Amino acid sequence: MGKPQSGLFVKLPLIEFCVVTVLLTMAGRFECNMYAPTKSRSRLREAISKTYTPLSGCRTNPETEVLVTTGANEGMLRVLMAFLNPGDELHAPLELVAPCRKYLDDYHMAEGVIQCVPLRPPAKADIAICSSTEWTINFVEVEQSITSRTKMIVTRHNPTGKVFSHEELRHISDICVRHNLLVLRDEVFQEWDFAYTIPEGGYFVLVNLAKVQVPREYRLPPYICERRRDILLAWFFIMELGVAAILASEFYSLEHACLGEKYLRLAVCQGDDILDLAKARLCGNDAAWMYRLVVGVDARQASIACF
Repeated sequence: MGKPQSGLFVKLPLIEFCVVTVLLTMAGRFECNMYAPTKSRSRLREAISKTYTPLSGCRTNPETEVLVTTGANEGMLRVLMAFLNPGDELHAPLELVAPCRKYLDDYHMAEGVIQCVPLRPPAKADIAICSSTEWTINFVEVEQSITSRTKMIVTRHNPTGKVFSHEELRHISDICVRHNLLVLRDEVFQEWDFAYTIPEGGYFVLVNLAKVQVPREYRLPPYICERRRDILLAWFFIMELGVAAILASEFYSLEHACLGEKYLRLAVCQGDDILDLAKARLCGNDAAWMYRLVVGVDARQASIACF
């Protein structure tokens, strides 16, 4: 523990610390050698209640309204199993379904039905750099898609990193009030105990590749050439440039996947040396590389994981 790991989403070193000393200290404490309450220790629940009561504006009962889980997956599953009956609808107006595909199993275990209304890119997205704030959602479309079986709305969004405005959140809350819907908020980074500066950039970019064409002579495998355009581009990038990207269409339901076909997501949470290498590969100024590309010679072995 405490050592840098390769192949991770964020390739940054962890803080060195002495695990053995901590474990030995805990092992000698009586209260650490028994089963904890299933909903967590009362001191922790009381501390959570004390923290969230002023944030939410209402008293949070630590005995009946606070539950500590071992991670977001378990927490999501418990909420869904508690409130959804088979056939009830989990409404994802922000096209949540794919940003956290690991949660799909939770939805299926609860036998819920997922309804999606997509976040749509601005009209100028093919020709100009856009802010995530310019991606919009049609709230009329959201309301029209709600049925008598809709129980819950999930409020978050990937892959643009869009932060919804106060007015947009008010639209969502008004819809929830009118239809008596629960709101599931998966916002693990909502509160930080640090002074915070709102950034104008992030650790990833969503790149529009509408003008990028894979050469006709390029030999794509049969199981790739008939698939969506972003899959072709991602294959091309990783096999020829050695730079890996995430498919934007994977953040949409199958019905709306076409909205993401022009985009690939590239993360920049890597060291400068890796980013410089990725930049050099993406420039594509190597004439020898271009020759290999056209004639379809075997791909390069190395790759940069820029997930």
